[in-house]
Amino acid sequence: MTTDSVHVSAPGAPAARYSAAQLAALLEQPPPTAEQTSVIEAPLAPMLVVAGAGSGKTETMASRVVWLIANGIVEPRQVLGLTFTRKAAHELGERIGARLAALAAALRGAGEELPPGLERGGDELVGQRPLVHTYNGFALDLVREHALAVGIDPDLTMMSASASWQLAHEIVEGWDDSLDLEASPATLTAALLSLSSSLADHLVTPEQLEAHLREIRDHLSQIPLQVEGRRRTTPKDVAKVIDQLEQRLALIPLLRRFAEIRTADSALDFSDQVSLAARIAREVPAAATLARRMHRVVLLDEFQDTSVAQLRMLTDLFGPGHAACAVGDPQQAIYGWRGASAASLAGFADAFATEAQPVLQRTLSTSWRNDEAVLAVANRVAAPLRAAGAGIEIPELHPRPGAGEGACEILEAADERAEARAIADWILARRAEDGRDAGDGAGP
Repeated sequence: MTTDSVHVSAPGAPAARYSAAQLAALLEQPPPTAEQTSVIEAPLAPMLVVAGAGSGKTETMASRVVWLIANGIVEPRQVLGLTFTRKAAHELGERIGARLAALAAALRGAGEELPPGLERGGDELVGQRPLVHTYNGFALDLVREHALAVGIDPDLTMMSASASWQLAHEIVEGWDDSLDLEASPATLTAALLSLSSSLADHLVTPEQLEAHLREIRDHLSQIPLQVEGRRRTTPKDVAKVIDQLEQRLALIPLLRRFAEIRTADSALDFSDQVSLAARIAREVPAAATLARRMHRVVLLDEFQDTSVAQLRMLTDLFGPGHAACAVGDPQQAIYGWRGASAASLAGFADAFATEAQPVLQRTLSTSWRNDEAVLAVANRVAAPLRAAGAGIEIPELHPRPGAGEGACEILEAADERAEARAIADWILARRAEDGRDAGDGAGP
């Protein structure tokens, strides 16, 4: 296959030899939509992409990397991709690697000059592949590399979840009688671990937490007493909150001890990785300088589920004006229980903007998974979330070209067991309609 070299670019972007559509044709991929093209061909600048469910964000991210490399804007080794799970990181890395290998082969076959970093091509792209990592894995590498700069032993050990539990439980069991709480040791251990993780996710110290809790308690203690018969008592709801505050205050010494032991043993638990990395990004200028030089392009996947500590780490490492692309959807935020916030998307837009240039904002709204009826219901249910976008444009999902009419059914069940039974019956009925025997072992 041959292609004609042209010069196309988005406003402010370097002149590009290949368009997104040309590269898709060269790699025998479906042509990108207008929204995808806007993301793929965007200038080398900070960008926020709100990608709806099933809108092909992984495909678009991989295509952007290929477009940047094919046009010589960056080399493969200058690209960093971060996501949450090892599985997602592997999928993104494999997809980008396969596309780059296919690109090198296609360009050679067309007699085209290979861009920098692809000269060796194919399976010989050793050392010239983008780095795709998990957020926590990247943070741990940063900690190991710059630990000495913040007075930490670089010979760190990672504590498993069971090891963290065992240490916390030993602290609870060994504490003196001053811990006047009625909860069981197992309950207190779980509370200690949860509170420690929350502090790390929000970059809050035990001392800051203690001061904040005392301030709230003292304020509530000044609420006028209510009269009950001949007695003047604290309102029950207020007394309940004050009691909960006292229980949290009682855990503060245990939190300090838990942190002291981990520091003394150079042992990190899961939440320590990002909080320490954020500290390094803030306190070690050389770490940020190296990160910016090594990673000219940064892809940040599922950004709606990042925590305060992760956003701070990335902001201090790369900062305003750096070509970081955050992809996410506030309607899919699911990790609020461990410090994540959909407000991270708006936080990214603020943190990476410069005085001269706001962060570019793009959307992906074509759903490749669902038919029209399903999307109509989804858009209606999610309407309140779009209205609460906090300055971030959240589009409705639109059906893919050729999508079917689809259908939605509503079920009202008396309880969870009845609901599960009805769902199972529905699946069996669909299988029967498809002409498959419900007992043949085939998947739905």
